[in-house]
Amino acid sequence: MAKVLVVDDVADNVALLTYELADHGYHVVSAFNGRQALELARSARPDVILLDVMMPGMDGYEVCRRLKEDPELRSIPVIIISAREQEDDVVRGLDVGAHDYVTKPFRMPVVLARVRSATRAKASHDLIVEMNARLAEHATIDGLTGLKNRAYFREELHNQCRVASRSESPLSLILLDVDWFKQYNDSYGHPAGDDVLCVVGSLFRDAAPAPVFAARYGGEEFSLLLPDTPSSQAFRVAEEVRVKIADQKWPLRAITVSLGVSTSSPGPINPQRLVEEADQALYFSKQKGRNVSYHYRDLETELSQNPHLKANFPQQTSRLYQY
Repeated sequence: MAKVLVVDDVADNVALLTYELADHGYHVVSAFNGRQALELARSARPDVILLDVMMPGMDGYEVCRRLKEDPELRSIPVIIISAREQEDDVVRGLDVGAHDYVTKPFRMPVVLARVRSATRAKASHDLIVEMNARLAEHATIDGLTGLKNRAYFREELHNQCRVASRSESPLSLILLDVDWFKQYNDSYGHPAGDDVLCVVGSLFRDAAPAPVFAARYGGEEFSLLLPDTPSSQAFRVAEEVRVKIADQKWPLRAITVSLGVSTSSPGPINPQRLVEEADQALYFSKQKGRNVSYHYRDLETELSQNPHLKANFPQQTSRLYQY
């Protein structure tokens, strides 16, 4: 049932419009001045507003102007009803954003027809907004796992780095890679591999405390952003994920994962550096034999204590990052 807000300082006009609109299946709310109209528009969120022009205090033109300046209300069609029928008055009403203009004394069939037209326009607008929102959401969703995708991760990484830099709070990142995944696909087929990715993604997402930002980073690799999370806590999350996946009852053969963790230092955070550090820790986990979690902080310690390891450790572990 469409909702119509009737705004008029004359009670008889409000009563007549309310009766006729309700008789034709509309839910009607009413206001008797401009301030009430704005308040009801925000609280009741009508589909159409029938708005008188000549009211004490704030006239209908000003009410319409304020409605159209409000991002949350501007999509509501406004039909101005006025005894003023001069061309300048009609133009002024349309210029402040009115959808339509009806002159008094109004004929009810005309008012009802224009309300129907405005209701259809509002429904079409709402449908377009909903479809655009769905498209935007789908553009950030990985179709296989239902997690966010790499495009979302890139954007959220920048957002969280800015927030953490301003607040000087720790931001941690976990990268996860499924061990020997290519061999698994080759042995059991891609549908079986897809099942593994879905389960791993779900376990990865659910293991971390809120708020978290889990994404399928690419292939068999996943990422998890942990705002306001120090290194020790982030490493515990990584270990809990690793153990939970290793303990999962897999139907074909055991599945394990390797994880790399990085945590920002106080001050401005470089998103690219945060990813590179997590990826280097992930690379080291695989060098350690897989089914291992490693934090970049511990890798730094090992590299500083082992010159030979440092000399042979790649600065770019798997790919160039552009963040």
